[in-house]
Amino acid sequence: GRREAGSYEDYLLHRFGRGVYQLVFEPLARKVWGDPQLLSPDLAQARIPSGGAAELILRLLKLKKPTEDLDAPLFYYPKGGFGRFPEKLSEEIVRLGGRVLTSTAPLSLDRDGAKVTAVQVKTAGGVERLDCETLVSSIPIRSLSGFLFPGDAEAEADAQRLQLRNLLLVFLVVKEDRLLHDHWIFFPEAKYPFNRLFEQKAMDAGLGPAGRTALCCDITCDEGDSQWTASDETLVERCLEGVVEAGLVSADRFEAGFVRRFRSFYPMYTVDYRQRVSRVYDRLRGASNLILTGRLGMFNYNNSDHCLDMGRFIARGLAAGERPGDIWSGLEARVQSYRIID
Repeated sequence: GRREAGSYEDYLLHRFGRGVYQLVFEPLARKVWGDPQLLSPDLAQARIPSGGAAELILRLLKLKKPTEDLDAPLFYYPKGGFGRFPEKLSEEIVRLGGRVLTSTAPLSLDRDGAKVTAVQVKTAGGVERLDCETLVSSIPIRSLSGFLFPGDAEAEADAQRLQLRNLLLVFLVVKEDRLLHDHWIFFPEAKYPFNRLFEQKAMDAGLGPAGRTALCCDITCDEGDSQWTASDETLVERCLEGVVEAGLVSADRFEAGFVRRFRSFYPMYTVDYRQRVSRVYDRLRGASNLILTGRLGMFNYNNSDHCLDMGRFIARGLAAGERPGDIWSGLEARVQSYRIID
């Protein structure tokens, strides 16, 4: 039988050959996720479902039609930006009598045996106790483990082995009405500091004034590395040099730049991540009314469309009276089918 791929590198070499792998997949993986020899093949299966090099080349030459499992022929984006989704969800929750708290940080969990009974949160007004029948958590799984098992050194060590990478978004404002005709452009080459570019106005022409547009440079990095520790000014300068080098804009059109930093953004799928996740999951199942969800909450590499699907799946289960543990197990099976389409 066919040998199971042991790593991201093995998987892609087998399907695409060394030439395509070294040209595209190896340098991009190194920039986004880390050393390809240390990454799980699951990452390649979720991100790159093409069967092989021949199929990829046929699709690039438009000689074979893509399927919606592999490529999105259309990309529907809400007017006003992606924020319309959480805004609308919030409006509906409030309309139905619920509360939405923002600028709020969890401090601790109250437990009665196996059941989590309340979450203590810090708000602008002080500390508030939120009683709960069921706890659905999308916060980083490492943080949740710390709240459930405070002071447990073994639990903390297991949770800390679930590595997360940081994200930098570097925005360049330029004196042009529009620059790109694609949703994203990926840059595997090491000479570019960013992994990909996107332009808000390519998603919705109303996301910016006439005669001005913003390019967003996406950089994945680790806490304390040369990217994360660089000043905002340095990052803007490096990214501007990159987009000028790529021929996308001339330097004299640049007007302003700014940076947004996000910690713990990308789950890192190391070759042994499944065993690491299983150890943490098994411990967390000790809370009988807990359901994990989301990219960071489940340590599952997925996108916002999948997160919406996960929310609907949980809501259906709760409405049908299913046990939280059964809903969580069902969700674990469901996320195995998710594919990242970009």
